[in-house]
Amino acid sequence: MKVGKSISFPLDLPSYLPAIIRTNLCIESAQSAIELPMNQIKYSMFWFMKLTQFDEIAFKHLLGGNISQAKDIWSKKDGVSAQINLTVCGMIEGNFTTVALNADKLFQLFAEEYCKTVNETIKLSTSELIEIFINTLKSEWKVNVANFANISGTSATWQKITKAGLVEPIIEMITGAIAEAKIAKGSRANYSAGIKLMNSTKKPLLQLKSLLGISDMQYQIIADKLAQAILQRGINYFNDSEDDDAPQKAMNLQGYALSIAVGQVVKGRCKNNVDILNNIVPGYKIKNEVQRIGEKLDKFKKSIHTIYQIETFVDGSKTDLSSIVQKLGKTDSLYLNISSAVVSAAINALVEKINAAQKIVTISYDLSSLRGEVSSASTVMSKIASFDMTTECRNYFNKNNTALKNINSQLINYGSHQTTESSPRPSGASSSDGCYIATMVYGDYDHPQVMVLRDFRDNYLDKRSWGKQFIKFIISTPLIGWKGSRTISLSIR
Repeated sequence: MKVGKSISFPLDLPSYLPAIIRTNLCIESAQSAIELPMNQIKYSMFWFMKLTQFDEIAFKHLLGGNISQAKDIWSKKDGVSAQINLTVCGMIEGNFTTVALNADKLFQLFAEEYCKTVNETIKLSTSELIEIFINTLKSEWKVNVANFANISGTSATWQKITKAGLVEPIIEMITGAIAEAKIAKGSRANYSAGIKLMNSTKKPLLQLKSLLGISDMQYQIIADKLAQAILQRGINYFNDSEDDDAPQKAMNLQGYALSIAVGQVVKGRCKNNVDILNNIVPGYKIKNEVQRIGEKLDKFKKSIHTIYQIETFVDGSKTDLSSIVQKLGKTDSLYLNISSAVVSAAINALVEKINAAQKIVTISYDLSSLRGEVSSASTVMSKIASFDMTTECRNYFNKNNTALKNINSQLINYGSHQTTESSPRPSGASSSDGCYIATMVYGDYDHPQVMVLRDFRDNYLDKRSWGKQFIKFIISTPLIGWKGSRTISLSIR
């Protein structure tokens, strides 16, 4: 080489291998590498060895271009050189089964002899030699270890080590994907990262499950880490999202996280988030309607009401309530409570007007204005009667509607000089830290329906500006009159 001449050897096997280009640098590098005892053990696994007379005969056939005859000779004589040479032949031909069976046989039966033959200072066990062989194939030859796994006839040790060689890169891939997903910032970035993480790890996770089994601790740890990472991306997306389909998108991630979680703690956390999403999905379907009704309620609360304004408010709420009922159905609890909130606000305003009108009569002794207010209020109440309501709200409506009818009857029966008195009006409903509409409706902060609505409030309304406005109005106004006992005073005598 130093004088510019190329060097070749008989075992370059040009009939089977591509031309070997040798440079001074690669020769020096190879010489340096094989001086190390462990490298001698490693690299001797991957080339021919001549130790016996059978090897001499077999090599003549091999150099003559008859690899089949050479293999036939080696297959009849067990030993270190025979097994190594058959292994190398298998690698030349790309026959992974031949490689696996002969390499496994070499390390199972001749581990000690192999070490003594190559470097007697080194003593390695069967499993250590198999690990060196598999890792070298993977790292230096870039061979897929899957080619050597699950081959019938190989030992349990071989199968365990090749399986481990398959598991390690899968775990590294999933761990790296999790780390990448955690970098995401912002709602949509978290959703995209979650979808990417879910899709990119589905197949690897299934492979890992197939290799290890669901009861394997290593599988459980990585599956739970992946589930938590995907779950968190869904949570981060949902909490900051204004998308109309945010629950459905988040459910794509949360539902998958639940499906792959193994440990009870992680599975429980995933299920809790899935349940929350299931509970508030109806609210997302109607968020635009809720926003408009909330704005109407807020504006209605701040105005000084006339009967006409109350009627306009009632009429103006019908469109959004009709839209909600089409999406949720007439029996849906959320729809009934929103409709009841509108009804209660209107009735409370009517109660204020009629009681105020009665109070004026006690001063003026003139029933004409009261007659007009009662007549107009009766018209509004007839419209309210067609609204869907909860049972409690319907009772509240019936109570006040009956009182209004009685006042109207008395006004018809009594002359214009009859007087009225106004009974004291009890105070309105007080606020609390609960979900105000629902708690007032059901009277029980821990009622299941209350908890459903509370999820909608805490996980949706409270995270959006218009939702906070809706909550603020609910807190500051005694919408549900039956708990606050706002009732029309019936005091005509």
